[in-house]
Amino acid sequence: MAQVGRDLGERMFAAMAWLFQKGPEPVLVLGTDAPTLPPKSIRIAALVLERGYEASLVGSSDDGYVMLGLRELHEALFRGIPWSTDAVYWETVDKAHTLGLKVYEGELHYDVDTPEDLVHLKKDLTANPEAALHTAEFLRSL
Repeated sequence: MAQVGRDLGERMFAAMAWLFQKGPEPVLVLGTDAPTLPPKSIRIAALVLERGYEASLVGSSDDGYVMLGLRELHEALFRGIPWSTDAVYWETVDKAHTLGLKVYEGELHYDVDTPEDLVHLKKDLTANPEAALHTAEFLRSL
């Protein structure tokens, strides 16, 4: 699917809408800038959606989020968010609560946005390359 939309919110909304058209299952969207997000975090996020939560978020250390899961599509969660700011996570959680959604907030993780974040990732993958094998291999090649 080609990306559709002017900003991150419109692109995520379009991708989730496309996925929800494929079937009634919950949908999880993961950030590509969080390659070491533990599989356990993904499994828990999916499980809570199956067990009654309507939204599932894993926040990032910069107050964005690295994963969003929904049982049903809610366009309001993608509109009016100040993307690429330290308000993304809290604005999204507030909107979800305003919509009356039961929200699961997973364990905080980091994403890679800055040179300092890349240093963190390299250290993380040196200690545990299995966390993101292909990313670790690529970083070793630099």
